[in-house]
Amino acid sequence: MTDIDVYIPSATLPAAVRKLEAAGHPRKYTDFGAAFSPWHHEISVVIGDVHVELHRSFSQRVRAAVDYDVMWRRREWFERDGVSGYRLSPADALLGHAFGLAKDEFSSELNRFLDFYLLLKRYPDELDKCVQYAKTWQIERPLFGALQVTTAMFPDAKTAAVSRTMDALLDRPTRQFLVAQVLPDPTREHSGWTSGQRSTQVRRKFALIDRRWRRVAFVAYYIQATAVGLAFEWHARRSGMNIPSRSTIGSR
Repeated sequence: MTDIDVYIPSATLPAAVRKLEAAGHPRKYTDFGAAFSPWHHEISVVIGDVHVELHRSFSQRVRAAVDYDVMWRRREWFERDGVSGYRLSPADALLGHAFGLAKDEFSSELNRFLDFYLLLKRYPDELDKCVQYAKTWQIERPLFGALQVTTAMFPDAKTAAVSRTMDALLDRPTRQFLVAQVLPDPTREHSGWTSGQRSTQVRRKFALIDRRWRRVAFVAYYIQATAVGLAFEWHARRSGMNIPSRSTIGSR
């Protein structure tokens, strides 16, 4: 793990950022362009030696129809080893993790797949809910992909319940297309490494978005967010804000 991700409802995120800034933990810019846009899905801060990413959504909202208000209402309180707080409900945790893997085109490090495997082992009775929510949230491809790649890595994860879940997602031609032409083969690609050219990564990214119109909208969103972000970056630098140079961030 290189950071801690925390979800904060979008309406309360600005107040949370102001509180952190007042406590001596200002926003830390770790990317440029779209990252400067006021509606970017994540904001970074550093607390001590810990990099914390505050999320208003898992990714750009145009990529899926995740109902974050419902997800927030389903959150659960937990206490463990002297630590307490809120966490996602089991089904939402499974879906959020699957979506996160798909967002990275399933090139994540092995530990991310291990986490998903452990969630599958712990919450097998939540899979029917996952199918229902995935269809509503338009993230069937991410969930199917996460199940396909993870069970290829951990064969004992492919239980009867998981197999039924995979068959309940998408139609057969789409599942075959994803397996044959989109999803990485974990027997040939190392985790934490994106195979081939940038074109391979982009092709996978778009193929893992459920709706065609969302793929087009994602391109439009990215162009707009980048243009707005560059304008905000320019203004921030002109105002004297302490922002690392592009070469500094690019070398990390």
